[in-house]
Amino acid sequence: LIIQDGMISEFNTDGLNGAGVFRIDARDTVGNISRYNIPVRIDNTKPKTAIYFPENNKVVEKEINIIGDAMDENFDRYVLEIIRGQSPLDTMQMGTVPLVSHIIKNNDTLEILDTFTLEDGYWTIKLTAYDSAGNNSETSNVIFIDNSAPITSFLNQSPEEFICDTFNIQGTVVDSTLLYYKLEYSFDSASENFILILSDTKIGQNISLGFFNTNYLHGTYNLKLTAFDILGHQSSEIIKVNIDNIPPVTTYNIGTPRYEDYINKHNKIILTATDSWA
Repeated sequence: LIIQDGMISEFNTDGLNGAGVFRIDARDTVGNISRYNIPVRIDNTKPKTAIYFPENNKVVEKEINIIGDAMDENFDRYVLEIIRGQSPLDTMQMGTVPLVSHIIKNNDTLEILDTFTLEDGYWTIKLTAYDSAGNNSETSNVIFIDNSAPITSFLNQSPEEFICDTFNIQGTVVDSTLLYYKLEYSFDSASENFILILSDTKIGQNISLGFFNTNYLHGTYNLKLTAFDILGHQSSEIIKVNIDNIPPVTTYNIGTPRYEDYINKHNKIILTATDSWA
């Protein structure tokens, strides 16, 4: 059998790693031998990849260091991708330009990511490492980017409107990572000294935020809505409300018939109705 520039044999290297030598012996019919040694390095081990920060499903903001491992004895390169969505297999992939680096990383910064350049929402960090033998491995973590404060507003409240008794406060609180919101009030002239009405975690547009018991209050007050998300972003809105819990007073004028007075024909009834405000 004569072979020239062809396959001599197949060799299954599964389970083998490290340096070795392929030895080829050729013998002719009269006993002459030619030997050729080929030094090789067998590598069936995939690179090590890991993302330690940010952790999976972590909410992040501003600028973050992506920290992890991309290692191998015969390391070639790693590729870091930031992909929109909760899976690197999403059909509609969009994101940043992949980072390609040939530097081994061991619990080190793979990339500094400025999240202000990305939309708020879910993103996937995908890390793939390759070695010189063509082995590769990958890992990914999902993050939620939140650089925005909650959206807060009161349902249209006319400055001329008066409220009394128990008042249903309506408005909007919207945020993907809302922690809670609170409602407070203060007297008009003491706008900094707010008193807590309630706190809650409801989310929605034009919903009932809670009930405000205005009994024993009278005058112009500041009503304040403040919402907080889990990263500490907050937003507030203040409106003025007129609270009137004092009923009108009605008095008889002189000449007006009183209880049990006898009247006939036409009688003039003169009353005076007064109210401290409205």
